Parts: sequence; C-alpha cells; structure tokens
Amino acid sequence: MTGQRLLHYEITEKLGEGGMGVVYKARDTRLDRFVAIKVLPPEKVADPQRKARFVQEAKAASALNHPNIVTVHDIVQEAGTDYIVMELLEGETLECRIARGALPLDELLDVAIQIAGALDAAHGKGIVHRDMKPANLFLTARGGCKILDFGLARRVARGSETLTLSRAALTSPGSAVGTIAYMSPEQARGEDVDARTDLFSFGAVLYEMATRRQAFGGDTTAMVFDAVLNRTPASPAKLNAECPAGFERIICKAIEKDRDLRYQTAGDLLRDLVSLQRSQRTASASPSPERASIVVLPFEDISPTHDNEYFADGLTEEVIADLSHIHGLKVISRTSAMALKGTRKDLRTIAGELKVRYVLEGSVRKAGNSLRITAQLIDAATDAHLWAEKYSGTLDDVFDIQERVSRAIAEALRIKLSVSEDRQIAKHPIANIHAYDCYLRARAQILTLTRESLFEAIKLLEAGIEIAGRNALLSAGLAYAWWECVDMGVAEADAVVTAERYANEALTLDPETPLAYVVLGLIDMWYRADPKAGIGRLRCALSLDPNDYDALLFLGFFCGPVGKTAEAVKVASRLLELDPLNPFGYWGLATAHFYEGRFGLAADTLLRDPEFTRLALPVPRFWTAYFLTYANRTEEALALLDRAEPEDAGNHLVQSARVLRCALRRDRQRLDTLMTPHFVEAAKRDVIMSSFVAQFCAMLGEKDLALEWLENAVNRGFTNYPFLNDHDPFLARLRGEARYAELMRRAKKEWEEFDA
Repeated sequence: MTGQRLLHYEITEKLGEGGMGVVYKARDTRLDRFVAIKVLPPEKVADPQRKARFVQEAKAASALNHPNIVTVHDIVQEAGTDYIVMELLEGETLECRIARGALPLDELLDVAIQIAGALDAAHGKGIVHRDMKPANLFLTARGGCKILDFGLARRVARGSETLTLSRAALTSPGSAVGTIAYMSPEQARGEDVDARTDLFSFGAVLYEMATRRQAFGGDTTAMVFDAVLNRTPASPAKLNAECPAGFERIICKAIEKDRDLRYQTAGDLLRDLVSLQRSQRTASASPSPERASIVVLPFEDISPTHDNEYFADGLTEEVIADLSHIHGLKVISRTSAMALKGTRKDLRTIAGELKVRYVLEGSVRKAGNSLRITAQLIDAATDAHLWAEKYSGTLDDVFDIQERVSRAIAEALRIKLSVSEDRQIAKHPIANIHAYDCYLRARAQILTLTRESLFEAIKLLEAGIEIAGRNALLSAGLAYAWWECVDMGVAEADAVVTAERYANEALTLDPETPLAYVVLGLIDMWYRADPKAGIGRLRCALSLDPNDYDALLFLGFFCGPVGKTAEAVKVASRLLELDPLNPFGYWGLATAHFYEGRFGLAADTLLRDPEFTRLALPVPRFWTAYFLTYANRTEEALALLDRAEPEDAGNHLVQSARVLRCALRRDRQRLDTLMTPHFVEAAKRDVIMSSFVAQFCAMLGEKDLALEWLENAVNRGFTNYPFLNDHDPFLARLRGEARYAELMRRAKKEWEEFDA
C-alpha cells in the first residue's frame, strides 16, 4: 500500500505485520503529522471474529487516556478496508529489548512502574487486556513504555458502560485467548477472567525482564500449558544474581496460581514496585563532597511589555524541577532560588551562602507568540563561563528549550544520566502551551495563599483542562489548590473530598506525580487519621523526586508525632540544605529536635533565623512561643504572644496561640471562651492540634480534659511514646492516672510496630 492514500492519510512505509493486521507509517495531511495505521486486510474482514476483535481493540484503547497506553486517534471503514489510526511510536518492543540483553535494574523498575500504572488505569475503567506479553509492550526512544494491542481486551460489566463481547465473538467455543506462555491458569482453563489475569501475565513479563527466560516455557503447547497450570518457575535470583530479593517477592506474588493469593489490584503491585525503587535508590545513593551543586537564579523578564514575570518564574521552576531529577546533582530549591530575584549580590557571594559551586542565570523575552531565551552556566568559584546559549522560537518550542537547557547543564558538569533521569527530563507534563500557561499562572496564584488567589488558581487550572483535556499535572495542581483552601479555612472541610478526587485522578493519568502523593499524604495524616498511609505517600513522593520541597517539609513534620525522630532530623536537614534561604527551613529541623525532647535546641534552632519570627503569619509566632514554653523560657514566649494580637480568629493556629497564652497565664476562666465549637471541631480532626490542647489543659491542671484530648491525639496517630511518656514535662502531671497508663500502652505498641 506504500504510496497509496486512505482518506487524508498518505501511506509512506510498512512498519510490521501481525495476526491482527498490517501496520503502516502514514502522514496525516490535515494536521501535518505522522501516524501509524493498522489495516485489517480485506480477506480477513469477512471473518466476523477477527473484525470484532479489530473493532474491540480500537474501542478499548480509545476509552483510555494514559501516557503509557498507545493513543488511538480514529477507526475508519473506507472502500471495504478497516483501519485504526494510532500515534506513531519510535523505539522497539520489550521483546526486542530483552533479546538484546539484560535490563539494568533501574531501567527494569522504571519500565515495570509505567506498565503497572497503565494497567491500574485500564482496570479502573473496567478494561482487562488479556494478552500482556513483551511483544505488546513498546519502549519508546525517549524512555517511555506503551501498552499495545487491545485486540483481546474485554470490558467487565459496569452498568451502562458495559461493552462486553462474548467469548464466542472473540474465540472459538471453549478455547482460551491470549498467548499461552503468559496466560494465567484460569485463562488457560478457559474460565471467566478478571483484572487479576493481567497481573499474572505481567508477573510472567517481569520474570522474563529479570532473567531473560520465560517463566512458563516448553517445547510443545502441552508442556507450556502444564507449566502454567502446575509448575513453579526457577527462582529469579538464581538465574540473575543482580535480582534483589524484594523484586523476586513481587514476581512470585504476581504469578501465584491461586488468584486469591495473587496481587488483587494493579495499584497494590504498583505501590510495591515504587517502594522497591525508592529503597534501591536510597541504598545506591553515595553522597560525596565532590557532588556537583547548582542554584538556578530566577530568569529575568526582558519582554517589551514587562508583564511576563510569571512566565519567566515558571521557566525557572521547571528547569529546577528537571535538574532535581538528577540524583548526582544538588539543586537549590525553588523557594531559596526565588528569594534571590533582583539581588545585587555577586555570584561568588550567592554560591558561598548557598554552599553551591555552579550558578545558572538567564533571561526570557516573550512578545506575542515569539520567544527568546538565553542561559549561561557559571563556575562561581572561578567565574568561568562553562556554557552559554541563546534559543529563539515560538511558545510551542518552550518545552524543547527547557529540556535542552537541562541536558546541556548535565553535559557541561559531566553527569551521566540514568534511564529514569533521562526519561524524566524528556517528559513534558503538559503538551499544550496554552494549558501550560494556565498552569504557570495558577501556580503563581497558589503561592499567594489568599482566598482570592486560591480560587483564581482553581479557575485557571480548570481552564487548562478545558484546553488540553485531563492531565496529571493540572489535576495535581487542582488537588493542591483545594487542599490549601481547606487548610487555610477558606473552604469547608468536605472540600477535602474534591482535593482527594483530583489527586487520585492525577495518579491514574501518571503514577509518577509527586504532588499528588503529597496531597494524599496530607489528607491521610490530617483527615483520615492514618499516619502510616500519610508518611508512606510522602516517602513515595520523595522516591520520585528526592528534592521535592513539600514532600520534605511535611515528611519531616509528620515523622515527629509518630516517633520517627531520626528520620525527621535527616529529612529536615536535607530540606535545609536544599532550601537555606527559606524562613521555614529551620522550622522543620527545630520541630524534629522538639519531638526528640531537645526543647532548648529546638527553640535556639528556630531563633537562628530572625526572618522566621518577623513573618506576619501565625505559624512563626505560635511555634516559636510553643518551643520557648517547653524550653522553660516563659517570659520570652509571652512577650512574643503579646507582641501583636493575631487578626484572624478563624485561623486554627491563631486560636491555638491564644489558648497557649491563656495556659501560661493560668487563666482557666478564659479557656472556656476560647474553646469555641468551630475551634473544638477543627482541633479534634487534627492530630497535632489535639496534642496542643491536651498539653495546655494539663498546664492548667485540667486532668480529665487533658486526658480526653490526649486520647483523641493518640487515636488520630500521635504515637511518639518516648515524647509522651518521658519527655513532655506538662503531661507528667497525668502519669499517675490509669487512663494515661492505658494510652501509653497503646502508643508504645503502635510506636514499636510503625514500620513493621
């Protein structure tokens, strides 16, 4: 068919051929792009089963919108020819990749996580693939992975969405479908299957990726069936000494012959893979004094109208985000980088204060659709210009320019990118430039943290989705914006459901979206009273981006109340290293010290940065006074609390500060007026606030009330047994109470078993 034309598609070359048709490369003359076209030959159109499977493939794949599932643009019937129009992929199948040699563990896990995320999305739509095998998994030239060939897919019954084709319509009666060596036992027996059949097949693929051998092989069809039904394959670790025990456990659970003992959902399998990847990265990390380090200074807006500062800031942040994926590079985070906007300090001074060697600076000129970006990399120690470049183009080129800048820096610093690092840099989270513009504007609004700015951010993000369709980063942005609305008290508590829905949507679209895990972690900790799940989500976010500011901040904060104080200190120190100019940097480290019972050190650490206590916000005022109280520096605490009466009585920390002042002045009568229904409801829902109220009531000698609030704190996850039982001087007044002893027994048990 080369040279022929199907409607507005010009066939340019044949790409391959399989049982379900021939695939050609073609040019879409309307949109001026290349696509892949799968054609069902005329002689096979007469076969109703083949045609049904052909149509089913198009419908099943087009029902899914996921970066790791091949995109179907159209299904067409023209002059007796049936064909599917799909995105054109460049690369090779996983089958070919395995044949070329063993996959390094980081590449293997990266591919496995992408596949698991895609299966989770398909199963969430009720679609079971039923033919998972290396030949149906495509590795793109940019390091991505796509699931192909939904010709055997079925949609399980889901009310009005049911599109189920009967087995008779797809196969001959009583026969199994799929490829024998990758079938689940129930599939091989011709039984009804569910999503767990894909997980078995995926397990067989994982086995082959790890060992370069089929899990269930044989010289004849009968031998393969027998292996699938009755044989246990050799240990992957015996065939590949580099296969970690954790990966072997995942494989063995996936290929359990009893589907009730197998992974029950792709989401469960995905979480185990991400956890393993995180532990492997942690184990392989080897910090060194010679580690390269860089700060990206805010790009200067030199546009004629000078109204594109948000765009320049957005470009700065995206370059920082790209570079942060490089594990061999220390990258100063966004907050500290943005604090240097308009600075008059010389580069050597900046580098010395931030303890980095390299500085990237640049400018952006945007006029209409035209764009010009300059960037230069400087060795601050020698003032040598290591690399400089000017880029001209249109807004549509901004993602390519951003990627080229990041790669040029890695090359200039002689950093070799891993497969996953290369893929992350190549990733363009929002392909449509206008939707990306909405995202940048929204992010600038969220950082303002006012009622008006948060709701403006939500409008912008929704507009981005209207332009580009469902998108992981836009959904995660909406999740974070709605969470901040709840956290700042500008939306009702039930709006947390909206935040959770958008976060889950983001992970369905892209399982490697750190911000979505952060939002879910906050919800788990504060609203679900599930600190294990919350900390697990934040650890997952850091496994995807070890430099993620929000994940570092909240993980360090959450680890204290559950007694993971060593981890809290480590994470808080890491945050301070990456974000030394952020006034909240010392807060994280001070909190970690506090929950270890080192109250004087906590107060001194917080006071080390005078900018923190000068901030006109309730967080600095309350926490500084709180730490000073525990350090037995009551007069200093009261002076800080009396300095200015906080304005917003609806803010939870403002009210907490008033209760603390009431406790320090032993004003029992005023306590009743401060414990408003709104404050009590908010405090009971918040594990940290519950502990505050328990401590303040204990200061006032209100034992029963203190025990009531302490029980609520323990119920919601405050299980730092050493702090509660040994360190807290105010709770010592409760230690002769039987109710307190029972609470400590529970706290100790949960503290000891937290990571079990």
